[in-house]
Amino acid sequence: MAIKERINQFIKLKGLSVLNFEKQCGLSNGFVRKIVNTITVDKMLNILSAFPDLNINWLLTGNGHPTNPK
Repeated sequence: MAIKERINQFIKLKGLSVLNFEKQCGLSNGFVRKIVNTITVDKMLNILSAFPDLNINWLLTGNGHPTNPK
């Protein structure tokens, strides 16, 4: 599973629309749809800032759970 698929899985897990996710992260409309293989560090930081519970290890590798344990 690629980063794009994991982001979409996280969005679904959070019960958000893709557009709402993009807005919360300060990303452009259509950003998620346009992801090919990876995303830049600045975009990753935007996402992690908006969703600190997102497990970065899972996002990058697919290992573990989508969210960090509380």
